[in-house]
Amino acid sequence: MPTPERLEPISNEVSGGIQLAPVLQGPFHGSVSIGGQPGTTVAPYVKDPERWPVTNDWDAILSGVHRARPDAEGAVVPTYVERDADRRLRTRLAAVARTGGLLLLIGDSTAGKTRSAFEAVRQVLPGYRILAPDTNAELACGVEIIAGLGQSCLVWLDDLDRFLGEEGLEPGLLAELVRLRIPVLATMQSRVFNTLTLQAGRGSTAQGNPLAHHRNTVGLRVLNQAETVEMERLWSREEIGRAKHCRDERVRSASRYHGSYGIAEYLTAGPELWREWRQASCVGGAPRGASLVAAAVDLARTGLKGPYPHKLVIGLHEAYLTATGGLRLHPEPLESAVSWATQVRHGVTGLLMPGPGETWSVFDYLAGTARSESALPSVPIATWNAALRAEGADPLHIGMHAFHDDLFDVAEAALRPLIEESLDAALNLATILTRTGRPEEAEVLCRRTAEGGQAAAWCRLAALLHPQEDREEEAEDAYRRAIEGGHGHANRGLGDLLAEVNRDDGAEVAYTEALAAGVDEAWCGLGDILARAGRREESNTAFRNAAESPNPAVWCRLGSSLTKAGRTEEAMKLFQRSHEAGHSHAQTEMGDLLTELGRADEAESAYLSAHGKGEAAAACRLGDLLMDAGRNVEAKASYRKALDDGHVHAGCRLGELLSQGGLTKEAEAAYRQSFEGGHAHAGERLRFLLGQAGRYKEAAAVRYRRRRPGSGNSHGRKKKR
Repeated sequence: MPTPERLEPISNEVSGGIQLAPVLQGPFHGSVSIGGQPGTTVAPYVKDPERWPVTNDWDAILSGVHRARPDAEGAVVPTYVERDADRRLRTRLAAVARTGGLLLLIGDSTAGKTRSAFEAVRQVLPGYRILAPDTNAELACGVEIIAGLGQSCLVWLDDLDRFLGEEGLEPGLLAELVRLRIPVLATMQSRVFNTLTLQAGRGSTAQGNPLAHHRNTVGLRVLNQAETVEMERLWSREEIGRAKHCRDERVRSASRYHGSYGIAEYLTAGPELWREWRQASCVGGAPRGASLVAAAVDLARTGLKGPYPHKLVIGLHEAYLTATGGLRLHPEPLESAVSWATQVRHGVTGLLMPGPGETWSVFDYLAGTARSESALPSVPIATWNAALRAEGADPLHIGMHAFHDDLFDVAEAALRPLIEESLDAALNLATILTRTGRPEEAEVLCRRTAEGGQAAAWCRLAALLHPQEDREEEAEDAYRRAIEGGHGHANRGLGDLLAEVNRDDGAEVAYTEALAAGVDEAWCGLGDILARAGRREESNTAFRNAAESPNPAVWCRLGSSLTKAGRTEEAMKLFQRSHEAGHSHAQTEMGDLLTELGRADEAESAYLSAHGKGEAAAACRLGDLLMDAGRNVEAKASYRKALDDGHVHAGCRLGELLSQGGLTKEAEAAYRQSFEGGHAHAGERLRFLLGQAGRYKEAAAVRYRRRRPGSGNSHGRKKKR
């Protein structure tokens, strides 16, 4: 076979997904005997090289890469992250492709060998046909075909030990492959490689079997001729850093929660353990064991740090068992349940792992996935309360987890006792008070904390006052007090406020000072006012700097700026980039742009996805979209969801829709809820509705209130003066 002519220059760039290596199905013990029985049949596709895959179109799963949990688009192979060994692997593969011979990638069963080898082949050998035999007979047949083919081919031997020996890849066949300049890329587990070389090297008879010893010796002669590259199971700091910035949410999550496991190991074993746990709550399964795991997972979801005492987990699990069916599932005894939950799977981990003393830790993948799995039931209040009472509990940490789960009662109970000693507790309680329709209490708390000398509290107070009509001067004063106290981020808020009232000179100064304090979001505001002043070159520079920021929130805001400038294609790319990096508001903005472009179906999908991630404004905007399309029943439901989630403008829109349909009682309730939340226009509509019904005294009692946070136009933006 001629030397391949289609080698690409070696590059350090990578594409595709993160490694999902085969997982060893149990601990490795004893000696290795390599070389199976010679195959008696050859699959038809092996005899037809036109059916062999070409590297450009090769499927990762067919190469041996394991599946991960599907992403939102259903992809089961995550995005590939560059490994430290990639450069050496690809350089050696290019060399072996020129000369023929064996390149062997060695590592633990979950190190990432198969995926890295797959990506190397696709990068270095485009256009090659792949011979991937399952048996020694297929290997021999395939090599014979390649010899007369005259086309660039690669022999792919995942788990090389299956093919070593006289019936498979032995020194004579390897010499023929070198003569023909056919590259062989193989993988092997480290324990297999080490045990094989040790046994053959010391003359072991492989448990008294001379034939096995002979095969091992033959295999060792092959291994001695191989170029080897080793891959570590645990990822380096640089590799983890690259994973943290990957566009694939699964990879980013693994970089956060992998704990003591390699990231590939975490992604490979994790989905299998998750599936086993979620399917165990059935008759004939392990319903009590699954309930033990559920209790531990939910304790992790509350923010209580593990490991967890046996007594705590066992005490909680009965409620979980009852919720899934209780005695109808014929649950196993507790001893059996504990054994099932702690059994080590795939040579990696159990669902629960023994900790110091009488404690269990939960496998990090389960806890991490549960935090992002919207289909799971919410954590029961009893579990939250148990977490808060647990020895060593951090109420601030647990309270913040409850806040992010919109469990404001739990969060308030956790945070309120801490407000005198913890600034974070005080400021987050103020946010809860605002979200639950108590802005006056929030303002009092922020002001009291701020006057105690806390610059961050002045900034939070300013953000509370900023959206309210006729309180711009108070908000400006609070921002300036925060800045005087050294809170550089307050400059960004001050810049926004000044820009909204067309005080652009002051806004430019504020944004510039915010940038000096490291607030990248200020680039967008600065770009907007520079564009408004006709300073296009400076504006474009500001926008370019925003695009280079590592902060997804900046990309989203830049997308909004570019939308105003009519640069919709650039804006859409930025919204998509921000969304892929995990910024929840990006899809709401994307929905707005798609609506403006007349792409209603896509806008609806974007709004639905954003609301599923906690964006209340998205449900309101979806209601607008549905109402414009005449889908009033769906619009009412969407407005109701937004209002219940604290978006008070949705109540005004819902009241209008209900009033048009003659549902005055329901309209009154919606207007009142919106008005009580601080929406001034809802109060006007409520007074009008009551007046129409002749309820003049009640109408007069609806007093004008200043607009509070959450009110505004349907896009949640303050109108320009």
